[in-house]
Amino acid sequence: MVAVGRRLHFNMVQINRLADGESFLKRERVSVLNEKEALTRGSNFLAEMVVYSVSASILGAELWMSDQKAKKAAAEQAAKEKEALRLKEANEELQWQEFRQLNLKLAEVQERLSAVEAEARQRGRWWS
Repeated sequence: MVAVGRRLHFNMVQINRLADGESFLKRERVSVLNEKEALTRGSNFLAEMVVYSVSASILGAELWMSDQKAKKAAAEQAAKEKEALRLKEANEELQWQEFRQLNLKLAEVQERLSAVEAEARQRGRWWS
């Protein structure tokens, strides 16, 4: 942790110099932190990394779970729409079958009517 704390100090010095518009310093020109201060900074950094890593992991897991729920809901919706389309097509086919049967019955009734009219004409009792 001492090495991490010292590296953080070096990076902060360089960033502050860059923010002030000055050039970078060589490693030898940056003051070295004492062990206690370096250990404190390194420990704080590690603690913050643990907290942020756990938070990021939880957010990532939550995002993944919500994405899975959305995919499941979309799949269910697609299945419902597919079933509705299947039912609609089945109903339409049933209606066409009924329509064909009605046409056949109408043709049969027309044939019978024609036969009755022809018979009536032959007997001479046709009235209009």
